[in-house]
Amino acid sequence: MLGSHEQPLRELDRRVAQAEAQYAAALETLSAARIDAELDGALISSIRVIDRPSLPIEPLGLGVAARTAFGFVAGLVLAVAALLLLQFNDSRQRFQRSGDAA
Repeated sequence: MLGSHEQPLRELDRRVAQAEAQYAAALETLSAARIDAELDGALISSIRVIDRPSLPIEPLGLGVAARTAFGFVAGLVLAVAALLLLQFNDSRQRFQRSGDAA
């Protein structure tokens, strides 16, 4: 019964879904435009600039020498930790000398 009308029905459903998606996108754009207009009119007029922004004269944070020293010390600590971990995880059998007590 629907065999001959099935193809046009699918086409109409596809067009409806496409139109709904376009409507949702247009509605979202309209909403964003209204919000922008309200911000431009209401909030921006109530903002005062107290001090002009400026770039810092000297960079913040640690200097190159301090970062290098920190990296060196951290590398040493990690190397010692790795050696200790390998030493304690060593599961090889240790051979005892003939004079050692078991």
